[in-house]
Amino acid sequence: MKKLLIALLIVLGVVVITTNSKAGTRLGGGLYFGSQFNDIGIEARGLFDLDDSFRIQPDLKFYLASANVSFYTLNTNIDYFFHKKDNMAVYALAGLNFGFYKGAGITSGSGLGINMGVGADFNMGSWLLAPEFKLILGTYNGIVLGASATFPL
Repeated sequence: MKKLLIALLIVLGVVVITTNSKAGTRLGGGLYFGSQFNDIGIEARGLFDLDDSFRIQPDLKFYLASANVSFYTLNTNIDYFFHKKDNMAVYALAGLNFGFYKGAGITSGSGLGINMGVGADFNMGSWLLAPEFKLILGTYNGIVLGASATFPL
């Protein structure tokens, strides 16, 4: 529980700091597949622009493992845009992953990891569609594939 509280405080701190930065705050969600437990997950995400090249991307993913198992991750990534053209932008991401596991009975655990990946933003008018590929190195090693949609605040 203590680790969860620390992780939530870190994500909250990042959100508060970046909300006071330049305009460009977006919220949304998505669907993802995680190889850690070979399961589909749902996501809530925020996007906070720092400047034209960087943004901070906190998210919470909850994987639909089974009736007896729950697995979720808190992530805080920094995106670097290395290609922008018309209605598309490609970015590299790096950040921290906090994973939490609870099984049947008293089995539970948590772990820390490092995120590395790539994604793209497709401007669909007032919202962004963003497919993403991410590699997690740490306690819960794995690959995460998915897409999200975000809307401006």
